[in-house]
Amino acid sequence: LGYEKFKSLLIENFGDSEKQRYALIEQILNLKQKTLGKAAYYTIEFRRLASRIGWEDKVYIDFIRRGLLEIVKKEFNKTDIPESLFDATNLIITLDKKCFLNLNEKQKFKINK
Repeated sequence: LGYEKFKSLLIENFGDSEKQRYALIEQILNLKQKTLGKAAYYTIEFRRLASRIGWEDKVYIDFIRRGLLEIVKKEFNKTDIPESLFDATNLIITLDKKCFLNLNEKQKFKINK
């Protein structure tokens, strides 16, 4: 069994790892936070994809920031850049919750006027 045949069988049985990697990169670049108050879902999916790509945390932090809802992104941009993706995801969840609660308070105030 020659190398080319062996490589062909591996790709046939397990898939092309480069194609899979590019597909993961495409998914992470297209991932967006869809709903205020639900950042945990966004960060979990982001970390799931990130764990399979192998970039440095600085790169991930930039990409996770880009996918945030604008209101959360504005708050994130006011803070110091976190050192790790773990810290960034925790910060994002906290900021998202803050934005969600602030929005709910504003809506309650309008209703009670």
